[in-house]
Amino acid sequence: MKNSFKIVMIAAAVALMASCMETKRATSTFSLGTTFEMTDYDIEKNVVDSIMFSPLFSWENITYFHATATGINLGYQGGFVLSTKKGKADDSEDMRVFSSADPNAGALGSLCYLVFNKTPNMPKYDIEYDFSSYYSCISSIMGFYVCNSLYTKMLNDNGEINPGDYLKLKVNFYKADSLVGSVEKYLVDYYTSNILKMVNEWEAWDIGKELTDTHATVGSFDAIKFEVETSGGKLRPCFCLDNFIIQLNVEY
Repeated sequence: MKNSFKIVMIAAAVALMASCMETKRATSTFSLGTTFEMTDYDIEKNVVDSIMFSPLFSWENITYFHATATGINLGYQGGFVLSTKKGKADDSEDMRVFSSADPNAGALGSLCYLVFNKTPNMPKYDIEYDFSSYYSCISSIMGFYVCNSLYTKMLNDNGEINPGDYLKLKVNFYKADSLVGSVEKYLVDYYTSNILKMVNEWEAWDIGKELTDTHATVGSFDAIKFEVETSGGKLRPCFCLDNFIIQLNVEY
């Protein structure tokens, strides 16, 4: 009995020593904000007619915004476009899609912003994150600035948005290809009310606060897919985005 007791005590002591010798990992919590003037590409060199597109735009080697394209300003089919356009009413309808409705270009005085243009040929995910440099990472959405395109605004200016019309943005969050949550917002709403509401100036969408207020949740994610739904007619599934912010809780 005494020998058994000694063996148990020695095993417990070894386990305790091993636990004490484990390396304690550093942790950090921080916000990761993306302003689109900070792309890895030379904007002044590559912008053509105030826009630029590429198979992806990357920031901080973590965040990747995708488009279906064959190269820089080559073979664009759908997804994100980097824009510096200040919309002009005399632009063609197609070019108005790539201008924000706000006359000041990007949000908070920025010169560049992203335009999302949904087409039949879209990448699997619109935004992906690479957290491989961390031992572990928990991500949470904070929000971004959103605005209609000049194309959408001018439909209303020309009397072409009618009762029942809408343009709704839905943001789907994925982790390892599994859906972990969604949020949605009307950018044109003549559907749920008899008063037309449109987001024609840059508006902060505080998704984190909205989730807290509604007691909803979005799990940790590593990819995002946008769905843009319209009532049809001349409304196109497009919108403008700026200052995209997430929060990370990481272990190194």
